[in-house]
Amino acid sequence: MAGHMRYKALRARRLEEQSEEVAAQLKAQRAYRLQGDLAQIFYDRRKELGYSQSEAASRCGITQAKMSIIEGAGAHPTPALLEKISCGLEASITVVHHREKDHEISLVPEAAEDAA
Repeated sequence: MAGHMRYKALRARRLEEQSEEVAAQLKAQRAYRLQGDLAQIFYDRRKELGYSQSEAASRCGITQAKMSIIEGAGAHPTPALLEKISCGLEASITVVHHREKDHEISLVPEAAEDAA
């Protein structure tokens, strides 16, 4: 009977570890999707304004290399960096994280904000 109890405890521990691994994988997947969505939004806004990557980077106060990394979904922008980018791209950015579902992102151009 003692052997069965050890098996049950070991099995429970393994299931818990697997559950933690799955949760970590889901969190990483959500972060990757957020990076990709932000990259696409920034790229689209830059093109809408007619800026080159260098010009947009200069307006945002970052290097062209950093802008390239961000647009390539290679970086997870910090709140401070999001603020720089929103100023440089003449828009407000709102990112809402949800615990159980994907994020929501909205980018509102300054001209649209002024009209509202």
